[in-house]
Amino acid sequence: RMSPTPQRMLIVDDEDLVCDMLYDYFVSHPGLELLKASHGGLVEELIQEQPISILLTDIVMPERDGLELVMLMRDRYPEVHVIAISAPSNTHYLDAAKRLGATYTFEKPLDLEALGRAVDELLSDP
Repeated sequence: RMSPTPQRMLIVDDEDLVCDMLYDYFVSHPGLELLKASHGGLVEELIQEQPISILLTDIVMPERDGLELVMLMRDRYPEVHVIAISAPSNTHYLDAAKRLGATYTFEKPLDLEALGRAVDELLSDP
């Protein structure tokens, strides 16, 4: 079921092009509000002000990488779903993200339709 209030997804990627592409893809997604951050160091402050339901994060980033963010979510924000993305050369990181508690992992270049379906699934999760 869709919850009546929009749910929020935070997109974190240190590559502006990827961040903007994801933002543009999801900006008109029904029932979803978006936030974005250019690196993991900004995440905790952002979500204290604006709680999120989904974290869509790159793994290899400065300040705080995606694996640290997965651990942070599991530790302090267990209700937040995590989708981790990374380059194919980093598939061992995606495996680690999965083990640490990411709900979904995707390799770049991203299959946006598959990513959209994953987000839909998480949004409909009560």
